[in-house]
Amino acid sequence: MATDDTSSIRIVAKGRVRIVEFAVREDGSMPAKEFFDRLDKRDQAWLLARFKALADQGDLAVTNESVFRRERKVPEDIKGTSGWLWAFKKKTRKRPGGGKGLIRIPCFMVRGRWILTHGFWKPPKAEWPESAYTEAFAIMREVLRRERIRPQG
Repeated sequence: MATDDTSSIRIVAKGRVRIVEFAVREDGSMPAKEFFDRLDKRDQAWLLARFKALADQGDLAVTNESVFRRERKVPEDIKGTSGWLWAFKKKTRKRPGGGKGLIRIPCFMVRGRWILTHGFWKPPKAEWPESAYTEAFAIMREVLRRERIRPQG
């Protein structure tokens, strides 16, 4: 794993099989961590349990598509990942500002690690906004560039 001064705060769960971590952008920000930190404590605990299960037991620990699912194939220029953008999903009644909401935290796998890109609120019964994919893919490119896994092209 690449080392830098944020390595201790970017790791969310380290288990027997995998590591789950927050992506670090080139400017040092961690959009997934910033989103996660604003969530209700119960939602955080629920998500942390899923992250830990994934780290301890591997990919078979989160097979329920209402919790974790493959969302979109990555663009052709992105190489070095599992080839897919995935997302952790959770319904909540504790959306900041009040009301219900659908939490989405996109992620991808590289070198046996699950990298959480960012988080957003998805409206019920709506598709992901295209901007959520754009942001996830931009973060993927930054992580791969930093780790010297060159996008093709």
